[in-house]
Amino acid sequence: MTLPAVIGLGVVGQQPLQHLGLRPSGVLNGLAPWLEHGVEHGDGRIGGHDDPPGRVPKCIPPSAWRHARGGCYNRPAAWIGRRPRRLDRWSARPPLRPGGADSLRAPTVHRRDRVSATPPASGTARKVTPLTFREKKAQHQPISVLTAYDVATAQAVEQAGLDAILVGDSLGMVVLGYETTLPVTMDEMLHHCRAVARGARRPLLIGDMPFLSYQVSLEDAVRNAGRFLQEAGMEAVKLEGGRERLPAVQAIVGAGIPVMGHLGLTPQSVHLLGGFRPQGRTAEAARRLLEDALLLEHAGCFGIVLESVPARLAEAVSRRLSIPTIGIGAGAGCDGQVLVANDVLGLFERFTPRFAKAYASLFGEMVQAFEAYRTEVEAGVFPAAEHSLGMDEAVWQAFSAGADEAPDT
Repeated sequence: MTLPAVIGLGVVGQQPLQHLGLRPSGVLNGLAPWLEHGVEHGDGRIGGHDDPPGRVPKCIPPSAWRHARGGCYNRPAAWIGRRPRRLDRWSARPPLRPGGADSLRAPTVHRRDRVSATPPASGTARKVTPLTFREKKAQHQPISVLTAYDVATAQAVEQAGLDAILVGDSLGMVVLGYETTLPVTMDEMLHHCRAVARGARRPLLIGDMPFLSYQVSLEDAVRNAGRFLQEAGMEAVKLEGGRERLPAVQAIVGAGIPVMGHLGLTPQSVHLLGGFRPQGRTAEAARRLLEDALLLEHAGCFGIVLESVPARLAEAVSRRLSIPTIGIGAGAGCDGQVLVANDVLGLFERFTPRFAKAYASLFGEMVQAFEAYRTEVEAGVFPAAEHSLGMDEAVWQAFSAGADEAPDT
């Protein structure tokens, strides 16, 4: 079986998945001549000949991409002025280990209408940036990400010392009550992003681009991505999709806006995928996901979310990339993890993904608290004296003396 490629980049080959190596017959069809015969690097090395067996060299020249697309493919922004290098991440890397301070310091990002937030209880208050993500991957330090949709949650994430906050379009389901993320609008996303930006300073703030905010045109993609930074205090954006989204990624990165990719289960394509189903479970689908991840890296993404894919596949993809992967339902082999805050707190009773872990059961506690409040109101117990405002006795006497003389209206 073959898997039709998107945007005219050829057809995925029919070779078995050999450790996700992707020799020429397993890569995009239009690039096979360069991978088969080798491409000369800037240092004279021939890519494809001295690369270890079963790997796709990153030295494919822009002309090859233009050839593969019939001459109309823009070369990835990440290759401009960048020396090609080999992929050497198949060798075993040290196990992930927690801890360690970020070694990159970024200037303070000023946002209007931002309220103060208490620095994290542990670690330093050093600002997290996309460069910090890359540094943490290089040092094998796991990256922690949570969603947040309001100022209180953002302040809690700040104090807990997490690396990043994703203001996800998942707010449509867990906050606004939609069945999917598709109805979420730009205005709704910006509204919640502003609230989060007022509550957190240290974490990297990532705004999730909603459905149809980047798919229609490159102009829309750049303009809407810019609104997240200019109007809502975000520092990066996330969008869904693989090779079909490369032009949008390149355009947004070209405008100076950091972009995080999203592969695997992409909720904005829920109807195309046939529901919220795991992805990458066949050899062809797994190979395609790896290819998409490499393409997104070349296009300039600083990281990629891998959602609901097999753990072995996610770990293999993570080893092939120089940018970090952030997993959600993708196993422990990713470079970081992200969960929906409402799932972590046990707030979303209607549905909880099987890969989510609830660290609290706040929905039940909320119900108990609300029932106790209703009971005390109905019994006349609340408000008690300590919950009421007093009045000076002299003021009360003066008021009482003139109360009967007040004219009726």
